[in-house]
Amino acid sequence: MTFDFSGHTAVVTGAGRGIGRGCALALAGRGAHVIAIARSADELATLAQESDGVIDAWPADVTDAELHARISGIESLTLLVNNAGGNRPQAFEEVDTKSLDSIIDLNVRAAFLVAQAATRAMLSGERGGSIVNMSSQMGHVGGP
Repeated sequence: MTFDFSGHTAVVTGAGRGIGRGCALALAGRGAHVIAIARSADELATLAQESDGVIDAWPADVTDAELHARISGIESLTLLVNNAGGNRPQAFEEVDTKSLDSIIDLNVRAAFLVAQAATRAMLSGERGGSIVNMSSQMGHVGGP
C-alpha cells in the first residue's frame, strides 16, 4: 500500500531519534512537510539535513506552553505523531515524587496539551486531521 502525503503538514514529537525520527523521515519521504520537535537541536539538525530541507527542525520541550501555542498556529496542519515520552525506571515502592511528576508531565500532560494544540490548528483548517499517540511497550510487558 502506498501513501501520498503531498500537501500535508505533519508534526512529529520526539523526532530526534528512534521511532519519532523514523516517522519523520517516512512522512517526509511520502511528500509531507514535516515539523520535527525534540529537545536535542543537534539531532534535529542532522535529521533536517538528511531530508534535504523537507523537515523543519523545532528544538523544543513538549512540556513548554510556548511550544503548544506555536503548534496551535500551524496553518494546514493535518497530522500529529505524538511520540515524545520517557521514563525513569525505579522499583514501584521507591518512585520519588519528583520522578513521578516528571513522567506524568511528559507522558500524560504534555501529550494531552500537544494533541489539544494540534486539534486547534486542525480545526482552523479545512481538511481536519489525524492524531497518532504513541505509548511505551511497558504498558504491555510491565516490569519486575
